[in-house]
Amino acid sequence: MGTRKECREALTSLFSVLVFTGGVYEYLPTNLNGATKALAVYNDNTRHEMISGLFGNNFYRFNVDTLVKRAGATSEDDLDTLHEEVRSTCRSAVGNANWNEITIEEDSDCFFGEISGIQYRVEQHKVLIKVNQ
Repeated sequence: MGTRKECREALTSLFSVLVFTGGVYEYLPTNLNGATKALAVYNDNTRHEMISGLFGNNFYRFNVDTLVKRAGATSEDDLDTLHEEVRSTCRSAVGNANWNEITIEEDSDCFFGEISGIQYRVEQHKVLIKVNQ
């Protein structure tokens, strides 16, 4: 099963650049070059749980941010579409070579942001991955 780095890379690879036309990143970029729709996956926290001397679980929590360049109501429509894309992608990825379980935790958080002087609408999803050791 995967390390945190392997899980982050695998999670990022699930998302399509056909949907996220501005790119899919394994980190939160400092410049999106004016991209209209992008996605960033980056570490939030990690918890290790020992069940016995031979068995345990690793829990890796990632922020999965969808970023939409602000353009009025269109931005909200795009944010809604990308939110559903994140949900369906995570739902279809339960159990694979890198992890045992994946779930979107908590409520997503929507806010306004600015990257390199460009205004973005951002929705942050907390994705939890469980890896048996």
